Amino acid sequence: MSTSNWNKAQALFEGALALDADARSAYLEQVCMGDEALLNEVAGLLAADANGEGLWGRLAGVVPEAPEAPLKPGQLLGPYHIVQKIGFGGMGVVYAALDTRLDRDVALKCLPAHLSKHPESRQRFMAEAKAASQLDHPNICVLFDIGEMPDGSLYLTMPYYQGENLADQIEGGPLPLETVLGIARQVGSGLAAAHEKGIVHRDIKPANLMLTTDGQVKIVDFGIAKMTGIELTRTGGSVGTVAYMAPEQIRGEQVDHRTDLWALGVIMYEALTGQRPFAGALPHEIMMAVLSDTAEPVSQICPSLGDTIDPLLSKLLAHDPAQRYPNAETLLEDLDGVLGRCAGRRGSDAETAAATAQDRDWNPAVLAQIVRELTESIGPIAPLLVRQAAQSCTSETELRNCLAARLQDTAARGTLLRGAGLDNQTGSRGIDSDTKASAGRTTALPAETVDAIKTALAQVLGPIAHTLVLRTAARCTSTEALCRALTEYMEHETDRDAFLSTVRRLW
Repeated sequence: MSTSNWNKAQALFEGALALDADARSAYLEQVCMGDEALLNEVAGLLAADANGEGLWGRLAGVVPEAPEAPLKPGQLLGPYHIVQKIGFGGMGVVYAALDTRLDRDVALKCLPAHLSKHPESRQRFMAEAKAASQLDHPNICVLFDIGEMPDGSLYLTMPYYQGENLADQIEGGPLPLETVLGIARQVGSGLAAAHEKGIVHRDIKPANLMLTTDGQVKIVDFGIAKMTGIELTRTGGSVGTVAYMAPEQIRGEQVDHRTDLWALGVIMYEALTGQRPFAGALPHEIMMAVLSDTAEPVSQICPSLGDTIDPLLSKLLAHDPAQRYPNAETLLEDLDGVLGRCAGRRGSDAETAAATAQDRDWNPAVLAQIVRELTESIGPIAPLLVRQAAQSCTSETELRNCLAARLQDTAARGTLLRGAGLDNQTGSRGIDSDTKASAGRTTALPAETVDAIKTALAQVLGPIAHTLVLRTAARCTSTEALCRALTEYMEHETDRDAFLSTVRRLW
């Protein structure tokens, strides 16, 4: 069997492992398409695995579904001071940490030991990591460093971003059209840069898109799927990953940049409608839907969106890669065209404001005005940021301060803050008296110390940290007193311990 057919057989084998016996037969019959040699090879791998001789038979019990964190807050891993565990998945455990050499916040992804167990795998992984580290684009999370754990497994060091991933945002329901288009444009821009260098992500999904607090979208885990040689992630038969796989991935065929564009189409569809274009309760049901079904037009699910986005999504979700966009640059042109047409929709700001107002008893007119002002600075992602911040702010002044803290441009911050004058309260719910009082007081603590505390608190509480630190600092006389007072806002003891562990160096 040729190398390409062997790779295809392995990919189909991994896909079949997630299915029960009956579903495997239907799946293999469709993806093998009459290729008896390929079918027999996959069947042989499945038989070996059933006897405990196959790849996953050897790994059974080695890769836990929910890995225990091998690192603890306060522990040092080389130059990295571990702050807290922030996530895990089939690709390893992720920690927030402090780089003690450069005094910067980082994220460490500790990969499972089996992914770097063999010399050939380690060599290939290092080569791919080197390639991924050379991606320099504002919408791509780059690799800072690669190191080795005490047990010999590898870890990656990446920037730590304040914000949340798109998967968390989608859980809250459909997003406004302009917001989704703005996110897609940033993702497309990052993909264009990577594809130009011949690097395909292979695992574009909402959990791998980080929305930072300053309005940027960061594609994370670039190249990791390729580094490990994993195309079909089996951990628990992950529905989340299968849902974004292109037909050629499911069939075990060669993937290229158009595979990433398919995944972006699935993400946009889900973000707009609140449902995935290819449904199924189990992995094999989703696989079969991807291979045989055509996605229902978004306009039929959400008539209020009109049919503006239908042609673009239809092209992204074409089963034949040759019918998709030939490259990300062409997609960006169409995205810009749709964004231009959406700019004339007068109801978008009001609709976003009304939805947020209903949730938190805000005045829609106030929120709509803030969305319009913020959009001029950061573009279509503004409605999403306003909705996020409005969930935790209690006045227009506090909301504007919170949003301004996320902007890097001084002029943009000034424009947003000018609307927060204390003599202009029309339509707001009233100024928080504690915030108003603290705004006129100062703290004796060094500005650098206060900024460091804000950064540490934001890792626990999010963007509201800026306001809380300023408010609390006005009544504290020492760094330690301020830090301990801020723990009052934390519900869980683990969060309090992690925060204090981070800031203790400041007093």
